[in-house]
Amino acid sequence: MPELPEVEHARRLLQRHLVGKLVRSITVDTADDKVFEECSKTFEKMILGKRFVSAHRKGKLLWLEADRAPHPIFHLGMTGAFFIRGEERIRYVDTRGGHESSWPPRFTKLRLQMEDDTEAAYTDPRRFGRIRLSDDPRKFISDSKLGFDALNELPDEAEFLQELERRKRSISKALLLDQSFAAGIGNWVADEVLFQARIHPQRVVGSLSESEKRQLRSSIHNVVSSAVDVDADSDKYPRSWLFHHRWSKSKSGKVVNEEGLEIKFETVGGRTSAFAPKIQRLRSGSRTDSARPVSNGRKVSTKRRKQKSIGIVEGAEDEGEGDEVGGSSPIGNMRRRSRRLAALQHGEDEDRKGVAKGDEVKVPPKRVK
Repeated sequence: MPELPEVEHARRLLQRHLVGKLVRSITVDTADDKVFEECSKTFEKMILGKRFVSAHRKGKLLWLEADRAPHPIFHLGMTGAFFIRGEERIRYVDTRGGHESSWPPRFTKLRLQMEDDTEAAYTDPRRFGRIRLSDDPRKFISDSKLGFDALNELPDEAEFLQELERRKRSISKALLLDQSFAAGIGNWVADEVLFQARIHPQRVVGSLSESEKRQLRSSIHNVVSSAVDVDADSDKYPRSWLFHHRWSKSKSGKVVNEEGLEIKFETVGGRTSAFAPKIQRLRSGSRTDSARPVSNGRKVSTKRRKQKSIGIVEGAEDEGEGDEVGGSSPIGNMRRRSRRLAALQHGEDEDRKGVAKGDEVKVPPKRVK
Protein backbone atom coordinates (compact mmCIF):
# COMPACT_ATOMS: atom_id res chain seq x y z
CA MET A 1 0.00 0.00 0.00
CA PRO A 2 1.57 3.34 -0.99
CA GLU A 3 2.39 5.56 1.96
CA LEU A 4 4.35 8.80 2.04
CA PRO A 5 7.66 7.34 0.77
CA GLU A 6 5.96 5.64 -2.20
CA VAL A 7 3.88 8.72 -3.04
CA GLU A 8 6.99 10.90 -2.85
CA HIS A 9 8.66 8.45 -5.24
CA ALA A 10 5.74 8.98 -7.64
CA ARG A 11 5.97 12.77 -7.28
CA ARG A 12 9.67 12.77 -8.09
CA LEU A 13 9.08 10.45 -11.03
CA LEU A 14 6.51 12.85 -12.51
CA GLN A 15 8.71 15.86 -11.73
CA ARG A 16 11.59 14.33 -13.69
CA HIS A 17 9.67 13.05 -16.68
CA LEU A 18 6.50 15.14 -17.16
CA VAL A 19 7.10 18.62 -15.76
CA GLY A 20 7.92 21.25 -18.37
CA LYS A 21 6.34 19.21 -21.18
CA LEU A 22 3.14 19.51 -23.20
CA VAL A 23 0.53 16.75 -23.06
CA ARG A 24 0.11 15.51 -26.64
CA SER A 25 -2.12 12.46 -26.17
CA ILE A 26 -4.32 11.02 -23.39
CA THR A 27 -5.95 7.62 -22.99
CA VAL A 28 -8.56 7.30 -20.24
CA ASP A 29 -10.43 4.25 -18.98
CA THR A 30 -13.75 6.02 -19.42
CA ALA A 31 -15.70 3.02 -18.12
CA ASP A 32 -14.20 3.40 -14.65
CA ASP A 33 -16.24 5.97 -12.76
CA LYS A 34 -14.87 4.67 -9.45
CA VAL A 35 -11.23 5.66 -9.93
CA PHE A 36 -12.11 8.86 -11.81
CA GLU A 37 -14.02 11.09 -9.42
CA GLU A 38 -16.68 12.57 -11.71
CA CYS A 39 -14.19 13.25 -14.50
CA SER A 40 -13.77 10.07 -16.56
CA LYS A 41 -15.60 11.61 -19.52
CA THR A 42 -14.01 15.06 -19.27
CA PHE A 43 -10.43 14.37 -18.21
CA GLU A 44 -9.01 14.18 -21.73
CA LYS A 45 -10.70 17.39 -22.86
CA MET A 46 -9.60 19.30 -19.76
CA ILE A 47 -5.92 18.20 -19.73
CA LEU A 48 -4.99 17.66 -23.39
CA GLY A 49 -2.67 20.38 -24.71
CA LYS A 50 -1.64 21.67 -21.29
CA ARG A 51 1.89 21.93 -19.99
CA PHE A 52 2.73 20.66 -16.50
CA VAL A 53 4.77 23.18 -14.55
CA SER A 54 5.35 21.31 -11.25
CA ALA A 55 4.46 18.22 -9.22
CA HIS A 56 3.33 18.53 -5.60
CA ARG A 57 2.50 16.27 -2.66
CA LYS A 58 0.86 16.65 0.76
CA GLY A 59 0.73 13.45 2.76
CA LYS A 60 -0.62 10.81 0.39
CA LEU A 61 -2.19 13.33 -2.01
CA LEU A 62 -0.33 14.10 -5.23
CA TRP A 63 -1.15 16.70 -7.87
CA LEU A 64 0.25 18.00 -11.12
CA GLU A 65 0.12 21.76 -11.57
CA ALA A 66 -0.68 22.68 -15.17
CA ASP A 67 -0.18 26.01 -16.93
CA ARG A 68 -3.91 26.67 -16.49
CA ALA A 69 -6.82 25.20 -14.54
CA PRO A 70 -8.08 22.60 -13.90
CA HIS A 71 -5.29 20.47 -12.43
CA PRO A 72 -5.30 16.68 -11.80
CA ILE A 73 -5.17 15.41 -8.20
CA PHE A 74 -4.34 11.79 -7.35
CA HIS A 75 -4.83 9.64 -4.27
CA LEU A 76 -3.11 6.30 -4.86
CA GLY A 77 -5.36 4.31 -2.53
CA MET A 78 -4.14 0.75 -1.92
CA THR A 79 -2.44 -0.12 -5.22
CA GLY A 80 -2.22 3.01 -7.35
CA ALA A 81 1.15 3.66 -9.02
CA PHE A 82 2.76 5.69 -11.80
CA PHE A 83 5.06 4.11 -14.37
CA ILE A 84 7.23 5.75 -17.03
CA ARG A 85 7.85 3.73 -20.16
CA GLY A 86 11.38 2.33 -20.09
CA GLU A 87 11.97 3.27 -16.43
CA GLU A 88 12.43 1.07 -13.37
CA ARG A 89 9.15 0.21 -11.65
CA ILE A 90 7.93 0.12 -8.08
CA ARG A 91 5.53 -2.67 -7.12
CA TYR A 92 2.85 -3.13 -4.41
CA VAL A 93 1.30 -6.41 -5.57
CA ASP A 94 2.56 -9.48 -7.37
CA THR A 95 0.47 -10.77 -10.25
CA ARG A 96 0.82 -13.85 -12.36
CA GLY A 97 3.94 -13.19 -14.41
CA GLY A 98 4.46 -11.85 -17.90
CA HIS A 99 3.51 -8.24 -17.28
CA GLU A 100 6.66 -6.69 -15.85
CA SER A 101 8.00 -5.46 -19.19
CA SER A 102 4.67 -5.02 -20.99
CA TRP A 103 3.41 -1.61 -22.06
CA PRO A 104 0.98 -0.31 -21.20
CA PRO A 105 1.04 -2.13 -17.86
CA ARG A 106 -1.92 -4.22 -16.77
CA PHE A 107 -4.76 -2.38 -15.00
CA THR A 108 -3.83 0.94 -16.62
CA LYS A 109 -6.45 3.62 -15.96
CA LEU A 110 -4.70 6.65 -17.46
CA ARG A 111 -1.95 7.12 -20.06
CA LEU A 112 -0.24 10.40 -20.86
CA GLN A 113 1.99 10.91 -23.89
CA MET A 114 4.10 14.04 -23.86
CA GLU A 115 5.44 16.15 -26.71
CA ASP A 116 8.86 14.42 -26.55
CA ASP A 117 7.25 10.93 -26.68
CA THR A 118 7.65 10.32 -22.94
CA GLU A 119 4.80 8.07 -21.80
CA ALA A 120 3.38 7.79 -18.30
CA ALA A 121 0.77 5.30 -17.07
CA TYR A 122 -1.30 5.28 -13.90
CA THR A 123 -2.35 1.77 -12.85
CA ASP A 124 -4.67 0.64 -10.07
CA PRO A 125 -5.44 -3.10 -9.83
CA ARG A 126 -7.75 -2.82 -6.82
CA ARG A 127 -9.32 0.48 -7.87
CA PHE A 128 -9.26 2.22 -4.48
CA GLY A 129 -7.25 5.16 -5.82
CA ARG A 130 -8.95 8.38 -6.93
CA ILE A 131 -8.33 10.87 -9.75
CA ARG A 132 -10.13 14.21 -9.80
CA LEU A 133 -9.79 17.65 -11.34
CA SER A 134 -9.61 20.85 -9.33
CA ASP A 135 -9.36 24.51 -10.22
CA ASP A 136 -7.54 25.13 -6.94
CA PRO A 137 -5.62 22.09 -5.60
CA ARG A 138 -4.20 24.04 -2.66
CA LYS A 139 -7.69 24.95 -1.48
CA PHE A 140 -8.73 21.32 -1.93
CA ILE A 141 -5.78 20.22 0.23
CA SER A 142 -6.57 22.87 2.83
CA ASP A 143 -10.23 21.82 2.96
CA SER A 144 -9.11 18.20 3.45
CA LYS A 145 -7.99 19.10 6.99
CA LEU A 146 -4.71 17.22 6.77
CA GLY A 147 -2.19 17.52 9.58
CA PHE A 148 1.51 18.24 9.14
CA ASP A 149 3.28 16.49 6.28
CA ALA A 150 5.46 13.85 7.95
CA LEU A 151 8.40 14.65 5.64
CA ASN A 152 8.32 18.38 5.02
CA GLU A 153 6.36 19.86 7.92
CA LEU A 154 7.36 17.99 11.09
CA PRO A 155 6.79 20.45 13.97
CA ASP A 156 9.62 21.47 16.23
CA GLU A 157 9.94 19.63 19.51
CA ALA A 158 7.94 22.08 21.63
CA GLU A 159 5.04 22.24 19.18
CA PHE A 160 5.06 18.45 18.76
CA LEU A 161 4.84 17.92 22.52
CA GLN A 162 1.94 20.38 22.72
CA GLU A 163 0.10 18.53 19.97
CA LEU A 164 0.55 15.23 21.82
CA GLU A 165 -0.79 16.83 24.98
CA ARG A 166 -3.94 17.87 23.10
CA ARG A 167 -4.36 14.26 21.97
CA LYS A 168 -3.28 12.56 25.18
CA ARG A 169 -6.29 10.21 25.25
CA SER A 170 -5.48 8.75 21.83
CA ILE A 171 -3.92 5.34 21.27
CA SER A 172 -0.39 5.74 19.89
CA LYS A 173 -0.88 3.61 16.75
CA ALA A 174 -4.27 5.10 15.94
CA LEU A 175 -2.90 8.63 16.38
CA LEU A 176 -0.13 8.00 13.86
CA LEU A 177 -2.70 6.72 11.34
CA ASP A 178 -4.89 9.79 11.80
CA GLN A 179 -4.20 11.97 8.75
CA SER A 180 -5.43 15.06 10.60
CA PHE A 181 -2.44 14.57 12.91
CA ALA A 182 0.36 13.50 10.55
CA ALA A 183 -0.35 13.34 6.83
CA GLY A 184 1.32 10.50 4.96
CA ILE A 185 1.87 7.93 7.70
CA GLY A 186 0.19 4.60 6.98
CA ASN A 187 0.32 1.16 8.55
CA TRP A 188 3.89 0.06 7.87
CA VAL A 189 5.40 3.46 8.62
CA ALA A 190 3.44 3.70 11.90
CA ASP A 191 4.62 0.24 12.99
CA GLU A 192 8.21 1.11 12.09
CA VAL A 193 8.08 4.42 13.97
CA LEU A 194 6.73 2.77 17.13
CA PHE A 195 9.24 -0.10 16.87
CA GLN A 196 12.17 2.28 16.65
CA ALA A 197 10.76 4.44 19.45
CA ARG A 198 10.17 1.29 21.57
CA ILE A 199 6.54 2.22 22.17
CA HIS A 200 3.79 -0.39 22.25
CA PRO A 201 1.09 0.40 19.64
CA GLN A 202 -1.64 0.27 22.31
CA ARG A 203 0.01 2.79 24.62
CA VAL A 204 -2.15 5.80 25.37
CA VAL A 205 -0.36 8.99 24.37
CA GLY A 206 -0.90 10.46 27.84
CA SER A 207 1.05 7.57 29.40
CA LEU A 208 4.21 8.39 27.42
CA SER A 209 7.07 10.05 29.25
CA GLU A 210 8.52 13.25 27.85
CA SER A 211 11.59 11.37 26.62
CA GLU A 212 9.33 8.83 24.85
CA LYS A 213 7.44 11.63 23.16
CA ARG A 214 10.70 13.15 21.94
CA GLN A 215 11.79 9.75 20.69
CA LEU A 216 8.48 9.37 18.85
CA ARG A 217 9.11 12.61 16.98
CA SER A 218 12.68 11.58 16.20
CA SER A 219 11.50 8.19 14.90
CA ILE A 220 8.95 9.82 12.56
CA HIS A 221 11.75 11.91 11.07
CA ASN A 222 14.22 9.04 10.82
CA VAL A 223 11.86 6.48 9.27
CA VAL A 224 10.22 8.79 6.74
CA SER A 225 13.39 10.61 5.65
CA SER A 226 15.40 7.37 5.41
CA ALA A 227 12.78 5.71 3.21
CA VAL A 228 12.53 8.77 0.98
CA ASP A 229 16.33 9.06 0.71
CA VAL A 230 16.47 5.63 -0.99
CA ASP A 231 13.45 6.49 -3.19
CA ALA A 232 11.19 3.96 -1.43
CA ASP A 233 13.40 1.05 -2.52
CA SER A 234 12.71 -1.46 0.27
CA ASP A 235 15.83 -3.49 -0.59
CA LYS A 236 17.83 -0.52 0.69
CA TYR A 237 16.01 -0.13 4.01
CA PRO A 238 18.25 -1.01 7.01
CA ARG A 239 18.14 -4.73 7.81
CA SER A 240 17.37 -3.85 11.43
CA TRP A 241 13.99 -2.42 10.40
CA LEU A 242 10.77 -4.16 11.42
CA PHE A 243 9.65 -3.64 7.82
CA HIS A 244 11.50 -6.76 6.66
CA HIS A 245 9.58 -8.99 9.09
CA ARG A 246 6.13 -7.42 9.48
CA TRP A 247 4.91 -9.13 6.29
CA SER A 248 5.73 -12.59 7.67
CA LYS A 249 2.58 -13.06 9.74
CA SER A 250 1.95 -16.79 10.00
CA LYS A 251 -0.61 -18.99 11.73
CA SER A 252 2.14 -21.35 12.82
CA GLY A 253 5.63 -20.69 14.08
CA LYS A 254 7.33 -17.59 15.40
CA VAL A 255 8.48 -14.55 13.46
CA VAL A 256 11.91 -13.50 14.76
CA ASN A 257 14.18 -10.74 13.49
CA GLU A 258 17.98 -10.80 13.16
CA GLU A 259 18.38 -9.64 16.75
CA GLY A 260 16.28 -12.52 18.06
CA LEU A 261 13.26 -10.38 18.89
CA GLU A 262 9.94 -12.15 18.45
CA ILE A 263 7.45 -10.19 16.37
CA LYS A 264 3.80 -10.32 17.44
CA PHE A 265 0.70 -9.26 15.51
CA GLU A 266 -2.42 -7.67 16.98
CA THR A 267 -5.26 -5.51 15.71
CA VAL A 268 -4.83 -1.95 16.97
CA GLY A 269 -6.75 1.05 15.64
CA GLY A 270 -8.57 -1.25 13.22
CA ARG A 271 -5.32 -2.38 11.58
CA THR A 272 -3.00 -5.35 11.91
CA SER A 273 -0.03 -4.10 13.91
CA ALA A 274 3.42 -5.71 14.16
CA PHE A 275 5.58 -5.09 17.23
CA ALA A 276 8.23 -6.65 19.45
CA PRO A 277 6.81 -7.12 22.99
CA LYS A 278 10.27 -7.49 24.54
CA ILE A 279 11.20 -3.88 23.75
CA GLN A 280 7.71 -2.41 23.19
CA ARG A 281 6.16 -3.07 26.56
CA LEU A 282 2.58 -2.36 27.54
CA ARG A 283 2.64 -1.12 31.09
CA SER A 284 -0.24 -1.50 33.51
CA GLY A 285 -2.62 1.44 33.13
CA SER A 286 -0.99 2.60 29.89
CA ARG A 287 -3.85 1.67 27.55
CA THR A 288 -7.46 2.78 27.20
CA ASP A 289 -10.43 0.88 28.57
CA SER A 290 -11.31 -0.10 25.02
CA ALA A 291 -7.96 -1.89 24.74
CA ARG A 292 -8.26 -3.74 28.06
CA PRO A 293 -9.78 -7.20 28.44
CA VAL A 294 -13.33 -7.35 29.84
CA SER A 295 -13.24 -7.92 33.60
CA ASN A 296 -15.50 -8.03 36.68
CA GLY A 297 -17.97 -10.22 34.88
CA ARG A 298 -19.22 -7.35 32.75
CA LYS A 299 -19.77 -7.99 29.09
CA VAL A 300 -18.96 -5.23 26.65
CA SER A 301 -20.08 -5.74 23.07
CA THR A 302 -17.31 -6.35 20.57
CA LYS A 303 -18.88 -3.77 18.29
CA ARG A 304 -18.76 -1.10 20.98
CA ARG A 305 -15.14 -1.80 21.90
CA LYS A 306 -14.20 -1.70 18.23
CA GLN A 307 -15.95 1.64 17.71
CA LYS A 308 -14.05 3.14 20.63
CA SER A 309 -10.67 1.88 19.50
CA ILE A 310 -10.93 3.16 15.92
CA GLY A 311 -12.83 6.35 16.60
CA ILE A 312 -10.08 8.67 15.37
CA VAL A 313 -9.44 6.74 12.19
CA GLU A 314 -12.92 6.81 10.72
CA GLY A 315 -13.62 4.10 8.16
CA ALA A 316 -10.56 2.07 9.13
CA GLU A 317 -11.71 -1.18 7.59
CA ASP A 318 -13.97 0.03 4.82
CA GLU A 319 -11.28 0.13 2.16
CA GLY A 320 -8.21 -1.17 3.92
CA GLU A 321 -6.83 2.30 4.47
CA GLY A 322 -7.47 2.99 8.15
CA ASP A 323 -5.95 6.44 7.94
CA GLU A 324 -8.59 8.69 6.46
CA VAL A 325 -9.70 12.17 7.30
CA GLY A 326 -13.38 11.97 8.17
CA GLY A 327 -16.05 14.60 8.68
CA SER A 328 -17.11 16.72 5.73
CA SER A 329 -13.66 17.04 4.17
CA PRO A 330 -13.25 16.43 0.42
CA ILE A 331 -11.31 13.23 1.09
CA GLY A 332 -14.02 11.99 3.44
CA ASN A 333 -16.70 12.80 0.87
CA MET A 334 -14.72 11.00 -1.85
CA ARG A 335 -14.40 7.94 0.36
CA ARG A 336 -18.12 7.83 1.20
CA ARG A 337 -19.17 8.18 -2.44
CA SER A 338 -16.73 5.42 -3.35
CA ARG A 339 -18.18 3.05 -0.76
CA ARG A 340 -21.72 3.68 -1.99
CA LEU A 341 -20.65 3.04 -5.57
CA ALA A 342 -18.82 -0.11 -4.54
CA ALA A 343 -21.97 -1.40 -2.84
CA LEU A 344 -24.01 -0.81 -5.99
CA GLN A 345 -21.40 -2.58 -8.07
CA HIS A 346 -21.22 -5.60 -5.74
CA GLY A 347 -21.55 -8.80 -7.67
CA GLU A 348 -20.48 -7.36 -11.00
CA ASP A 349 -17.90 -9.20 -13.06
CA GLU A 350 -14.70 -7.39 -12.03
CA ASP A 351 -12.90 -8.63 -15.12
CA ARG A 352 -14.88 -6.08 -17.10
CA LYS A 353 -13.10 -3.39 -15.07
CA GLY A 354 -9.70 -4.91 -15.63
CA VAL A 355 -9.37 -6.82 -12.33
CA ALA A 356 -9.08 -10.58 -12.39
CA LYS A 357 -10.16 -12.09 -9.08
CA GLY A 358 -7.46 -14.03 -7.32
CA ASP A 359 -4.72 -12.27 -9.26
CA GLU A 360 -3.28 -10.24 -6.40
CA VAL A 361 -1.02 -11.41 -3.60
CA LYS A 362 0.09 -8.66 -1.21
CA VAL A 363 3.81 -8.13 -0.92
CA PRO A 364 5.73 -5.23 0.59
CA PRO A 365 6.39 -2.26 -1.73
CA LYS A 366 9.50 -3.33 -3.64
CA ARG A 367 11.50 -2.12 -6.58
CA VAL A 368 11.38 -4.39 -9.60
CA LYS A 369 14.87 -4.70 -10.97
